[in-house]
Amino acid sequence: MSGGKHKSVGDRERIGYGNPPKSSQFVKGQSGNPRGRPRRPRTVATSALGDSQFDRMVLEEMDRLVAVREGETIEKTSVLRAATRAILLKAAKGDVKAYAAATTKLAAIDHRRRIEREELLGVVMEYKERTGWELARRKRQRASGPEIIPHPDDKDWRRHSQGPPHARPEDGSGLCRLDLACD
Repeated sequence: MSGGKHKSVGDRERIGYGNPPKSSQFVKGQSGNPRGRPRRPRTVATSALGDSQFDRMVLEEMDRLVAVREGETIEKTSVLRAATRAILLKAAKGDVKAYAAATTKLAAIDHRRRIEREELLGVVMEYKERTGWELARRKRQRASGPEIIPHPDDKDWRRHSQGPPHARPEDGSGLCRLDLACD
């Protein structure tokens, strides 16, 4: 060996740092990655509702029944219900992250319900206003027409199942009472 960093193998070549053997060097004209870059995975197909295959699998798994032990009893419940129960129990035991998740979700549910109630109230108020205009127009023109809101006594409930879903049979006064008022 000569006194440098490089090894000499006969008179052929010098091998060492920065000088790899010719057999391990890239061949001129040949790619160093013959198979090329791997293709991107295909995007998951979505259904008409926008659910991907993965979304459908998650929903199926969330509906799957599992056995949950609570004390001495074993109860079959969905994965979603079991996971929700586990998070809420952790929150009740003092887990700060679980408590934050639970209160955030509760606030989101309250917000969504408030918006839905406001939208429903808007629809009802618009309906009331339009029916008021229609009744006033009929009164001005002395026109008659079908009732805008038919009276429950005018309906023939025999064609339907047991009667109106919200009322019980008459109590003799000629008025139908609501289930909530009868109890």
